[in-house]
Amino acid sequence: MGEENFIYHYVNLPNVHISQPEENIEMINILTPLISVDDKKSLFDQTILKSEVTYDCIIQSKDVDVNINVEKPTQDTVNDLKRSERLQKDILRKKMARLRESAEQRVERLKKDRMRKMRARQNETNEQRQKRLEKDRIRIQKRRALETDEERQRRLEKNRISKRKARLKEIPRICEIKCE
Repeated sequence: MGEENFIYHYVNLPNVHISQPEENIEMINILTPLISVDDKKSLFDQTILKSEVTYDCIIQSKDVDVNINVEKPTQDTVNDLKRSERLQKDILRKKMARLRESAEQRVERLKKDRMRKMRARQNETNEQRQKRLEKDRIRIQKRRALETDEERQRRLEKNRISKRKARLKEIPRICEIKCE
């Protein structure tokens, strides 16, 4: 397949190490066809993030093709890996702590978590609230897409029971208000 079959998106990579320092190279061709291209071969407001750029590409200058060294990881990649390792260790540490905690400690931890969430929600802006709710919707949709029919039935039954209990709790409150 020739290069004319690809539609290139040009991006600047200022931190690329080039073996020929006298060359002033600014643009690269990412050898990946872009999906969102219309008939006029123009992009639909598409941006490529730094994390989405693959370095399996070729820098093209006037007469020389210089290959990028893909063996050496970038600083962003190293930072992402370190952050991921820290998060994994943190998750494991929390799981082990939860296995060791007593019932009272668990109740206390859950109460603190609820209070912390309530305070955070009281202080959040409308935009932050919308983002949080959208993330929650997406997370729930993903979880429901993966659940089996049996799990779905169990979830729906649990929802029916909790709604029934909530209605039963409301009835005495309404009677108290009307009786006074």
